[in-house]
Amino acid sequence: MQRLLKLPLIFFFIASVVGVMLRWHQVYTINGFVYPYWLHAHSHLMFLGWVFNVLVISAVVQFLPEQSRKQNILIGWILNALVLGMLIFFPMQGYGVYSIIVSTAHTAVAVIFIIRFFRVVRGSLLPEVHYMKLAFIFFIVSAAGPFTLGALMAKGMGHTPAYHLSVYYYLHFQYNGVFMFGVLALFYRLLHQKGIPVNAATSRKGMILLTWSCVAGYAVSTLWLQPHVGIYVIGLLGVLLQWAALIFIYLSMQGGFKKLLNAVSKSSRILLVMVVASLLLKFILQTVSVVPAVAQLAFEVRFYIIAYLHVVLIGVISFFLLIWYREQGYLKNIPGVILFLFVGGFVVSEVAMILVGFIPLVLISKLVLIASAMMSLAIGVLAFLRFKPSPK
Repeated sequence: MQRLLKLPLIFFFIASVVGVMLRWHQVYTINGFVYPYWLHAHSHLMFLGWVFNVLVISAVVQFLPEQSRKQNILIGWILNALVLGMLIFFPMQGYGVYSIIVSTAHTAVAVIFIIRFFRVVRGSLLPEVHYMKLAFIFFIVSAAGPFTLGALMAKGMGHTPAYHLSVYYYLHFQYNGVFMFGVLALFYRLLHQKGIPVNAATSRKGMILLTWSCVAGYAVSTLWLQPHVGIYVIGLLGVLLQWAALIFIYLSMQGGFKKLLNAVSKSSRILLVMVVASLLLKFILQTVSVVPAVAQLAFEVRFYIIAYLHVVLIGVISFFLLIWYREQGYLKNIPGVILFLFVGGFVVSEVAMILVGFIPLVLISKLVLIASAMMSLAIGVLAFLRFKPSPK
């Protein structure tokens, strides 16, 4: 299982290289480059090859007994082989026959793992186990999105509201369900490892509020359709529940956030500050997106959508997963220059994308390209030069 831990970092690097290619194509056209196909490859590698991959492997390593770990090694290798299949087939055909087959197979194998995981941990009362279980439940919930997309595209409905609703359904329950709950599971596990006490009852209240906020929050992703006022109310309720959940999660840390900062390495402290800043920005952006004019603007300006997605996927999720790797001993100390490239590239990219309408579009595209290359270089160094197969 230790060897499997390097594969998510490699897929993370490959996904970042594909991201650079996508940015390059927007500035300097690549002949024969089918942008939508490679975009599908990029998103699937990031979601399944990087984030979900880490969640599955970490769940096995940290939440299952030794005997169960050995039984799940094969599942881990199968899931990674199927992600490799997505890397091959999505650039070739987009949502074609073979890419749909490997994606469906990945979902099926993941569900088998989830069922096995639930059976083993069913008696656990640990907050981190409950959060991880919810992350896996939301994975199953989100799976309806890609299947609907395939059917809609096969019927030539790739530019209809139904198609966009399916895309946002998948993104919402991946980002706010699978990823958020999975990261919180690893967060509570880290608190436990660092000897920081957790109030289980308060944590559970935060978990319940966050669950309902995730369900209601999908309404925010539909506001660009200018729906019935009731949908706006549900979306606002989801946002308010999210803020309430954040308060309870913070209060559940009886040792306080400062104690956690003092308990981790210097590089992890920097990344942790970025995680908190990005998380607060995510909540603020979701709050203002309840305003109809803002919701419509966010839907119409593609760079705004990408900027928001990257705030969550890179600023919150990826930075924290790197903290997890570092604090478990699977990454050597992260050099300052690598942190500068990664964090600096992230900040430059976000600032550039929100300046749409203020500076020329070609300049924005070039800045995002440079920033993407900076991040890709940093990820490559972490994956191939800083990974440690044996922890500590």
